[in-house]
Amino acid sequence: MQSVTAHPWLHTSDTPAPWGPPSLSPPPPPATPTSAPPRPAPPASSPPPPSYAPAPRPGYTGYDAPPPDSRWHTYLQLGTVPGAETKRPSVPLAAWLALAGAVFVVAGSFLPWGSFPQEIEALNLDREFNGFTRLGDGGVNDGPYFLGIAIVIAGLGVATLLAKRLLPVLIVGLALAAFGTWASIVDFTDIANSGGRIPAALEPAAGPGLPIVIAGFVLAISGFVAGIAKRRA
Repeated sequence: MQSVTAHPWLHTSDTPAPWGPPSLSPPPPPATPTSAPPRPAPPASSPPPPSYAPAPRPGYTGYDAPPPDSRWHTYLQLGTVPGAETKRPSVPLAAWLALAGAVFVVAGSFLPWGSFPQEIEALNLDREFNGFTRLGDGGVNDGPYFLGIAIVIAGLGVATLLAKRLLPVLIVGLALAAFGTWASIVDFTDIANSGGRIPAALEPAAGPGLPIVIAGFVLAISGFVAGIAKRRA
C-alpha cells in the first residue's frame, strides 16, 4: 500500500498557490441595466381588423328596433319606481270651477225661472215662479233637486282642492254635473214651449234662473273634465 506522502502534490513547497487565499468579503451586487432595451418598431402599415357587422340596408338611417314592451320600460318613461307612491298633482282650477258652478246653480234655483202674464193673477197664482214654487197639483219645480246636486258638487270641489287629484271624485262630480245639465235644459224647454198644454195667452215667459242653473252645471263639467285631463307633473 502506497504511503500518502508518495504523492507529489502533497509535498510541501514554498511556491504560492495559484488560487490565492480565500476572501471573506461578500460578493458585489449584480449590475442593473440603466435603460430598457428598445422595443421593436411597429410595422409601417397593418391591415385593419376584420369587420363582422352586416352591410347596411338601402335607406337605413339609424337604429330602428321596436321599444321594449315591458312594465319596466313604462316605469322609465313615466320616471317612476315600482312600488313607490305616486304624488298626486294639484288641480286647483278644477276645484274652483266646480265650486263656482255650484254657486251658480244655487243662485239660479232661487231666481225667477219664468213669469206668467198678468191675467194669471185672477186665478190666485203668482206671476213669477222659481225652482221652489208649487205650480198647481204638479208639486214644486226641480229647484230642491238642483240644490242637492249643487251641494254635492261643492263638496267634491272642496275635496279636490284639499286632497288634490282624486280620479273617482272627479268622475262622480262629472256624472252629477252632466245629469244636472240635462235636467235643467229639459225644464227650460218646458217653460219656453209648453206645447199647447195651456192657452197661448197664459204661456209663461222664461226667466233668468234656469239659464244661470245651466251655466253653473256647465262650469262644473268643465272643471271636472280639466281635473281628469290633468296628468302627473
